[in-house]
Amino acid sequence: MVEKLWEKIAGVLVNTSATLPRTQRPYTILEARPLDGGKEIMCEIRYDDSKGGKDTIFFRSERFGDELQPR
Repeated sequence: MVEKLWEKIAGVLVNTSATLPRTQRPYTILEARPLDGGKEIMCEIRYDDSKGGKDTIFFRSERFGDELQPR
């Protein structure tokens, strides 16, 4: 049941746009899925700046109560 909750949360993140805190690069989440029983959510992202490209970032799920911060 907990894994289903994290799957729903990961699904909500898809198509969300944000900016990486350290680099200020804007990106859009293309795919998201929970790992390790929901301890982390892996996100495949596309950069929305002039450099473009794709990357993978991980969010620690315990941070969902605070600001989302990539690990």
